[in-house]
Amino acid sequence: MTRGQPALRSISKVVNSYRQRNLVERFYRKLKQFRGTATRCDNGPASFLAVVKRAATRIWIGSL
Repeated sequence: MTRGQPALRSISKVVNSYRQRNLVERFYRKLKQFRGTATRCDNGPASFLAVVKRAATRIWIGSL
């Protein structure tokens, strides 16, 4: 092993974690665009979860 390889591995871990965090942040940004998500939290957890699942499905289908 050369001296540069451990540093390269740690950089790749940082880049990988950044990509995963960025993916989650972009998903939440898209989820916030659905106005029904904010209004359904008053009706109860089951209704809120149903709206989140429906919105997530629409986001997923739209990305195909």
